[in-house]
Amino acid sequence: MTWCRWSLPGRTRRSNSLRELYFAAILGARQRLWIASPYFVPDDGILDALRLARMRGVDVRLLTLLRPDYLVTFAASRYYWGDLLAFGGQVYQYSRGMMHSKIVLVDDTWAMVSSANLDNRSLHLNCEAGCVLYSSRLIEELAAQFLRDLEASIPLDREIFARRSLLMHLTENACRLFSPVL
Repeated sequence: MTWCRWSLPGRTRRSNSLRELYFAAILGARQRLWIASPYFVPDDGILDALRLARMRGVDVRLLTLLRPDYLVTFAASRYYWGDLLAFGGQVYQYSRGMMHSKIVLVDDTWAMVSSANLDNRSLHLNCEAGCVLYSSRLIEELAAQFLRDLEASIPLDREIFARRSLLMHLTENACRLFSPVL
């Protein structure tokens, strides 16, 4: 079974369906929450939900870019990688070209494939679309592909990442200030 939904953010809408689906996915995860998104610039609620998922023992993994196409968004994403790593999440940078997947895998129960990055622009400003999948066969296929993509990725080490240069820290912090529109 598949459920598809358009998300039409803006001043006339009281809610944003894809952002709510991401939030529900994070809160509902019990064992696994695997996310593939080129850009990771979460709002405070999403970041808090991810922290709570880790506190519940959920395996939180983010598959993202190694080589960016938008430097400001990439630098802001790196700022938030530090938060994710600090509370025990895992971050992997895809090394075989441009990683453009946007999926969420929640336990073995459902997955979402969408056009939305896990960033504020996609979840609050853009018109995005997504499909929620309940088919165990499709979820297994997505999970297998996610694991193959991890094999082609560089895992970030929390201690090494924390030792990046002061200039990189400052750049990431400066770019994070643009988070509401990234």
